[in-house]
Amino acid sequence: MADNPPDPRTLIEPAQTKDEPGSRSLTHRWWWQAAVIAVTGAAIIGFQWEVISGGEPIAATWVMVGIGAVAVVAGAVVAWRSRPGRSQQDA
Repeated sequence: MADNPPDPRTLIEPAQTKDEPGSRSLTHRWWWQAAVIAVTGAAIIGFQWEVISGGEPIAATWVMVGIGAVAVVAGAVVAWRSRPGRSQQDA
């Protein structure tokens, strides 16, 4: 008889646990999504700062600053809601 190839299901490595240093689960890095949102908002504001400080902003400049501010606040809210140890009653 021909040799049977190994079962591919047995070749899959087990998932990493949270105690392992290489763990990349977003549940263990709860702050990541919030940080990206907040940094994006800060970058939007930063790109408008030269125009604002130069004294030539238009209405669209202030709209973009507002969008950036909303993103910074949204990042803070996401961080607060996804922090570890948060009970279900906080929701």
